Amino acid sequence: MYRRTSYWPANGQERGFTFLELVIVVLILGIVTMLALPAMNEFFTEETLNAAADAIVTAIYYARTLAITTSADHGVVFDAASNSFRVMRAIGTPPDEIHVTVEQPVTKRDYAVSFDDGSIGRGVDLYSAQFAETSYVRFNNLGTPLDVGFVLLKYGGQSRKIGITATSCEISS
Repeated sequence: MYRRTSYWPANGQERGFTFLELVIVVLILGIVTMLALPAMNEFFTEETLNAAADAIVTAIYYARTLAITTSADHGVVFDAASNSFRVMRAIGTPPDEIHVTVEQPVTKRDYAVSFDDGSIGRGVDLYSAQFAETSYVRFNNLGTPLDVGFVLLKYGGQSRKIGITATSCEISS
């Protein structure tokens, strides 16, 4: 024989959660969230700092590539006071050289990044940039940097150091 089953109890009362059960579930979710917040904050801090460091490394490699392909000196100028950097073409010789900002190939705008109001690395502090006696790295037509040095970024109690040597560009904590 066929027996019909119902989702409703026989006595006509509806099934569901009690208010106390809902409060307990919300409290447990709140506690788990509070425990996870510090780890999430550290994750987002690291990701923001890594994005800023990657933006600088990309600009450095782009300037190096431009120097090789155009046979003209190019580099990246770092400005700790304005918390920004830009890719430039160097015209002339130090100390009388001038720096002309190049065009970013995708946006067709000046290749300049500010950590104060930009979408990449917002809030990151471009703490210092030291290349011999300058605050920029410049590459000759062979892609060799004229001065080696580093850029130091800080954010949320963490830091990243981007070291530029004659053969590489490395990020370290």
